[in-house]
Amino acid sequence: MCDNNVIIVWNGFSEHVSGVFRTFRHEKALQDVILYCEGQFISSHKLLLASCSEVFRRIFLERANAYHLIRLVGFRYVDVSLLLDFIYNGEMALSQKQLPSLKQAALKLEIKSLANLVTSPERVSEQEADEQDTLSSATETTDNNLEVTSAGYVSPLDLMAAVATLQQEEAP
Repeated sequence: MCDNNVIIVWNGFSEHVSGVFRTFRHEKALQDVILYCEGQFISSHKLLLASCSEVFRRIFLERANAYHLIRLVGFRYVDVSLLLDFIYNGEMALSQKQLPSLKQAALKLEIKSLANLVTSPERVSEQEADEQDTLSSATETTDNNLEVTSAGYVSPLDLMAAVATLQQEEAP
C-alpha cells in the first residue's frame, strides 16, 4: 500500500511573519506583558520576548499566568526600547555611544543574536566584543534586576493598582 503524503508550502512565510512582528511592535492588540523601566511602561508580547531572550523565557515558563508586569531594575528605557525594536524588526538603529549600555542590557537579558553587536557601516572590533563579553556573568545578576510583579492571573484592576504602585515608588 502506497501512502501519498501531501506537503503544502507557504511561499513567503518568513516575509509574512516578519511583517506581522513589525506590525505588532506598535499595536496594542494581543499584548500580554508590560515592562516597566525608568518610570515608563512598554507593552509587549510574551511569545516574542521568550523566543529571543532566555531570561524572559524562564520567567514566563516558571510563572505561566495570563499577564505579566515586569519591573526592569538597573536598565535604561532607551536600551530596552532598542532591544524590542531588534526583537520585533530584526534590526535597530543606534549611535556608537549607545553601544556599551545596550550590550550590557542584551547580555543581562540574554538576547539571542546580539553576542557580537554589529553596527552599520562598521563592525565592532573582535577585541572590543571580547572585552565586553567578559562582563560579570549575566545569568547570575539578571534575576536580581528583574522583578516579576504578578504572581497569578492579574485582573485589569489589579494591573492598574500595580502600575499605580510602581509610579508612586518612582516619584521623587
